[in-house]
Amino acid sequence: MESLSNKKKVLEQKPLSFMER
Repeated sequence: MESLSNKKKVLEQKPLSFMER
């Protein structure tokens, strides 16, 4: 459950990095 929260935080913090990959 915490995984989703963590993923959301990462996307909000570095959405570009996620899109680049």
